[in-house]
Amino acid sequence: MEGSEELLELTNSVMHFIKLKKKKNTYRYMKTTIYYFTGTGNSLKIAKSLSEKLDKCELIPIAKVWEDDQLASSTEKVGFVFPLY
Repeated sequence: MEGSEELLELTNSVMHFIKLKKKKNTYRYMKTTIYYFTGTGNSLKIAKSLSEKLDKCELIPIAKVWEDDQLASSTEKVGFVFPLY
């Protein structure tokens, strides 16, 4: 996959940050929603990797909700994963 090394490096950086927060006991286990858009599968791979490391995480493909008039989440944290062209 094109750019997979960069995506892996970014994922590792985010996971390192989360581990540091957990060690300092400042990380709260809150429900998380991650909205993702993927064309090649790279962004989905990153979103899945992040969701496995977070407690109570839900993955939602942007393609399923982009036509909704209103988008609301009941979780405390919301994240977005998408490619940059």
